[in-house]
Amino acid sequence: ISFSKTYQRVYSDSDVISFAAGKDMIAVLKPDEIGFTVASCPGLYLKEKYDNVRVYGYEAVIYNGSRVDVYSAKECASFGIFPRLLNGNVEIVPNYIIEWAGSQAALRNAYTGEELYKGDTGINIVSAGYVKGVPVLLQDNGYLLSYDKNIKAFVLSGQMPSGYNEIYH
Repeated sequence: ISFSKTYQRVYSDSDVISFAAGKDMIAVLKPDEIGFTVASCPGLYLKEKYDNVRVYGYEAVIYNGSRVDVYSAKECASFGIFPRLLNGNVEIVPNYIIEWAGSQAALRNAYTGEELYKGDTGINIVSAGYVKGVPVLLQDNGYLLSYDKNIKAFVLSGQMPSGYNEIYH
């Protein structure tokens, strides 16, 4: 029995603005297109200029100062274009888009754009992610805040050992 594996490759040129790698794919953002390492959807053309890309699974979010655009490489289409809630960092996790700037955070449904949370956590946020099925925020003091759907707020769920400053999925 013989097995062989071919690896997906993405070729790009000097026009790359941003790229992001996840467990399932890599996304490359260029001025007029977004490319994916998914054979059924190698890329899509863009009508607007974007600054950055983030990925989770087969979904990607591209954003600039005024809007976020959510794409699915499996569907090879945009899920929606939404105005920015905060002018800072952006992260995509299953079903959600998280934005944060300083101690401010915002959360929205990635498919409908519905705003689920927007407020001040009181302490500077250094990273956002997804742990045990819920969106989380990591503050610079090491506290981890989890989103509680029932009260529609981020609540304290623990403290990380010192020295951690980013969440990897």
